[in-house]
Amino acid sequence: MTTTFTSRELVRDELAALFVANGSWQEVYQYHPSVNEIENKTPFLVIRSAGTQQEMANLWTNKTTYRFAIISYVLAYSASDNWTSANAEDKLDELDKAIRQVIRSLS
Repeated sequence: MTTTFTSRELVRDELAALFVANGSWQEVYQYHPSVNEIENKTPFLVIRSAGTQQEMANLWTNKTTYRFAIISYVLAYSASDNWTSANAEDKLDELDKAIRQVIRSLS
């Protein structure tokens, strides 16, 4: 009997594509970006692998759960742009809703 496994990388790629299509972030990274990569990009999203859980109910039934850390980043403060910490918190709340909408669309 041959068992086929889905790659966590493939799932992360597909998840990232959904967040890109949502359009709420200037950039979506599947790794922790360098400081140079994020310069002048706000908001941006980071998706990182956070583990795999494998449950084997019996010889024919497997359940695999992939975990990801999904983190939004926004500019905290900018006097030149009149961007305040309160604006940043409001934007994070908006992005949290966007994350939940993308995840909900998968079910």
